[in-house]
Formats: sequence, C-alpha cells, structure tokens
Amino acid sequence: MGEKSILSSGCSKTSYFQLIRKAMDLYWKKKVLPYIKLPGPVEMDETLISRKRWNPFGKMPKLKWAFGMFCRESRIPIIFYIKNKTHWTLCQITKAYADPGTIILTDCHSAYVTLSNGKSKLSNHGFYHFWINHSEFYVHGKYPFI
Repeated sequence: MGEKSILSSGCSKTSYFQLIRKAMDLYWKKKVLPYIKLPGPVEMDETLISRKRWNPFGKMPKLKWAFGMFCRESRIPIIFYIKNKTHWTLCQITKAYADPGTIILTDCHSAYVTLSNGKSKLSNHGFYHFWINHSEFYVHGKYPFI
C-alpha cells in the first residue's frame, strides 16, 4: 500500500529505490557502524577498483581505492572507499573498528610496515600485528595462520 501511494504520487520506481538506498545508507552510518567492534583476528587489505570496464576508445574508467577489514572470529566484513592509502587514513579506520590488543593480519604495505628495519607501524597503536611479504611467499613458514 505504501509503495503504491509513493509511486502513484509521481515518483518513478528508480527514484523510489534511490530514496530507500539513501535512507538505508544514513541508517547504517548513524545506527550500525559506530557500534561495530571486530573482536578476533582481523585481516586487512586495500585494492584499486573501478565501476566500468576499459573503454576501447581510450576513456579510462573512474578508479577508487577500497579498504577492507574481515574478522575471522565473527565473520563480519567491512569495506570502505578511501581517498588515499596512507598510514594515517588506514590507521584511523583500524582504530575505530578494532580495539588495542587485537591481532591484525596484513601484507607488507608501507602503510603497515617499515620494510627497511622490519618494524610494524600498527604495533605502535597497541595492535598485535603479523604481516607477510607476498613477493617471497603466500604462507608464512613460522606462522601458518597468517
């Protein structure tokens, strides 16, 4: 009944669903995300994604960086669009959704690890940080859970 009254008032079906999508997005940001804490080992990674395929006429698609966190214990995934993948940006998101003392599993990206001396940048914020260098191997010999 409510859907027909909104649609019959001159609102198209696509704008109706856009309104619902915006309302759910606002609800998610205000009521759900502030209360999520990832308890167990958390896997983190970043990637470059696009919404369209490459155009054969030379027009490049719009590319965005995405940052994802996945808790192995609770099986909760969280994905964000980010403007850059600097240590400050990724660390703010990590501190918002994981408490100090949480085990963090990453690759050896420069936002997480200083490779010249082999020290973790996330351990300075109270996290137990394990990382793997994918150019050497994909499963760590000493720590196979990474």
